[in-house]
Amino acid sequence: MSSEVTTPGGVGLHDVVRDFLRGELGARHLARLNEVLLATAAEGLPAGGVLAGEARAGQVAWWELGHGDRYMQDHLIGHLLEGGRVAEAESVACDLRWMGLRVREYGPAAPAADLSLVSTPKTRPAWRC
Repeated sequence: MSSEVTTPGGVGLHDVVRDFLRGELGARHLARLNEVLLATAAEGLPAGGVLAGEARAGQVAWWELGHGDRYMQDHLIGHLLEGGRVAEAESVACDLRWMGLRVREYGPAAPAADLSLVSTPKTRPAWRC
């Protein structure tokens, strides 16, 4: 199955080509590229507020991503994990504001998929319900 281009100016790659290129980059370079992507995607988003006492320095209000930003909504958790930001991935996946966005845009399976990607002790019980 190939990746779809949903916005003008986007690039689509067949999964085989994408996987090959990712393998060629290596883990360290791939993590750095994920950081660049995340920093670019976070531009213009407000800082995240406190929810359930889990304020984190520099937290981004990812739940403020626009309706047309399907790629980042669908792949944010994966990019956070690949960027080495496991704690932030867990925090976002467990955040009710993020879950609300994902349910409104794509249905109840979307936040469950996010939680299953993180797979930490905090997220495992939540997505198995």
